[in-house]
Amino acid sequence: MSTMTKVFIVVNLVLSAIFLAASATLLGKSEEWMKKYDKERAEHQATRQDWTTKYGAKEKDLQLSDADKNKFMGERDRLDGEKKALENQLADQTKRNDALSSDVGKINANMDVLKTALKAKEDLAAKLQTQADEADKGRNEAVGKQNQAEEELTRVQVQLTEANEAIAKLQTEKKALTEENEKKDNALAYAEKQGINLRGILAMEPVNGKVQSVDSRMNFVILSVGEKDKVARGYTFDIHRGNQYIGRVKVDNVGADWSSATIEFTAPGRSIQVQDSASTRL
Repeated sequence: MSTMTKVFIVVNLVLSAIFLAASATLLGKSEEWMKKYDKERAEHQATRQDWTTKYGAKEKDLQLSDADKNKFMGERDRLDGEKKALENQLADQTKRNDALSSDVGKINANMDVLKTALKAKEDLAAKLQTQADEADKGRNEAVGKQNQAEEELTRVQVQLTEANEAIAKLQTEKKALTEENEKKDNALAYAEKQGINLRGILAMEPVNGKVQSVDSRMNFVILSVGEKDKVARGYTFDIHRGNQYIGRVKVDNVGADWSSATIEFTAPGRSIQVQDSASTRL
């Protein structure tokens, strides 16, 4: 709720309270005057009754003697004067009472107007309060969304930091791999200069052949496969006899349909023989 709205509501409530207090005060005075009027009227009626009684008694006494009669007549005139004065006071009080009654009617009418105005102000205050509550609710929702957005931003920033670290790590690994590849390329180039096809060896095709001859003294064998079988210098063949593993040889020279290979090792207690099987992949 804005400050201006709160001030507007407080001012309206204060004005309404002042109107109600003024109306209550006027109504209280009116009721006080009515009570005073009724009291004075009752007193005047009692006095009048008393004077009427006295007047009757005086007339009886006037019959006793002319002197007393004249005395009583004077007393009667005095009482008549007082009676007229009281009647005049009563008339004045009646007028004042009528005026007060009119004022009370006006006050009651003003009270109705004030009640209507107060009801309208209360309705307006309730409406403004509802709008203020809705505004507070909207503000709270906006704050909640802002907090969520800030949390999401923080999460994204953490992810971005992690991604940057991962990128830096990958770049470091890439650099190391690049250096490693350069070393391997240099090694491959050197091997190719020496006549060794390392690329072919690394991508060695599955080749199966037979041992055609064995020279134990020179430590080499002749195999039944060659260039037409995609054999390349540097290929290694595992030698086996059925399910029995014998050893391994490495190709040194390659012909069209043959190749010579150096014996790298043999299993303990075993030796390579003619017609043993030779395979690049077991």
